[in-house]
Amino acid sequence: MIKSILVDLGGVYFTDGTRSAIEKISKKFNLDPNKVKEITDNDVSHAYRKSQITSEEYWNQSKRFLGINADNSELNDLWIGSYDPQEKVIGILRKLKAKGIKLFFFSNNVKERAEFLERKYKIKEFFIDGIYSHIVQKSKREGNEIFKLGLEKTGDKPEEVVVIDDKEEYANKAKQLGMHGIWFRNPEQLEEELNKLIR
Repeated sequence: MIKSILVDLGGVYFTDGTRSAIEKISKKFNLDPNKVKEITDNDVSHAYRKSQITSEEYWNQSKRFLGINADNSELNDLWIGSYDPQEKVIGILRKLKAKGIKLFFFSNNVKERAEFLERKYKIKEFFIDGIYSHIVQKSKREGNEIFKLGLEKTGDKPEEVVVIDDKEEYANKAKQLGMHGIWFRNPEQLEEELNKLIR
């Protein structure tokens, strides 16, 4: 019996803000999107996601890598403002919440982005609790630790927990711990897979 769901924020609860930010930055500065993508998934970005470096340090290093001259706050705003709630997904989760399923979130989001999204969308009012990489200083990219922390938050057995992530490798990491992992592609597919698990 499923008792809890751990939901990835960027790419599931929200649109893929990183992908949108890559497009915006590439277009504004006439850059190759593949090169911009590198600054969102390299060692520097993961150090930033875990609060091991500041926003200023992250953008200064990223600007050098991209070869651009821009204001850090402008770049930060381009990325932070690239997230929109996925209303169909939220509707699915709301129905499950009404059935008594406990909802938790987890995210590789940086401090500034997490604070902005919380102010604008009141995420913590929708979920019971959650995990941010910048607080626990663990990244989904590195082993299973953040998934173990998520499982611990729920207080449930692995087989009673569903993890939803828009990256297949992360859904698989949840499965390695005995949880149910759903690789999110679209709301219809998500609802279909959840219906198989939750009667």
